[in-house]
Amino acid sequence: MIPAMDDRWPRKFERHLSFIAIPGLAAFIAGMHAIVGLLTQFKPEMPDQLRLVPELILHGQVWRCFTFILIPPDYGPLGLFIWVLMIYAYLVRLEAYWGDFQFTFFCLIGTLATSAASLATGYTLPATPFHMSLFLAFARLNPEFEVLFFFFLPAKMKWLAGAFWFIILWDMIFGSAGDRIALLAGLANYFLFFGSSHWLELKNLWRRSRYQGRF
Repeated sequence: MIPAMDDRWPRKFERHLSFIAIPGLAAFIAGMHAIVGLLTQFKPEMPDQLRLVPELILHGQVWRCFTFILIPPDYGPLGLFIWVLMIYAYLVRLEAYWGDFQFTFFCLIGTLATSAASLATGYTLPATPFHMSLFLAFARLNPEFEVLFFFFLPAKMKWLAGAFWFIILWDMIFGSAGDRIALLAGLANYFLFFGSSHWLELKNLWRRSRYQGRF
């Protein structure tokens, strides 16, 4: 059975970068989404102070390289409530599975990759692909975990992940250049952590199909 991810190389970094681990980062991200979302209901301009705008970063607003991941989707009050509950549930579980360092390291790679892509291209990139990377990581490690979609429809994480991959593929083919850059940068952390296991699965699938084709 192929492991869901190769955790050997992150552990090598942990020996030298253990100081970057942030305990309780998952709860902090979910909590900040709740706070920013609530403040946005009264101050619609609030997210503009946090967005990843390369021109403003170059003028000294360096915090935008990190705060853009704290902007929740604009789903309205009820949608915000559901969103915060959802991300808190799977981020805390992901953090518990990995530990403080690997979870922080995963978030840091996605954040810095998106920020670097934004500065290099001049695009104001969204945090959506970064949020997708966290969801996909949890789904990869917990494919059979079941959630109640819309509070009543049971769905396994592997099914939801499949829907996400369809959306990603669609945007890569039909989206704008900015969409493609955001996806490649925001999912860089996911592919670094899980790319090798996906590649092995594809190779095994190809070998099985060739073997079956001979008979």
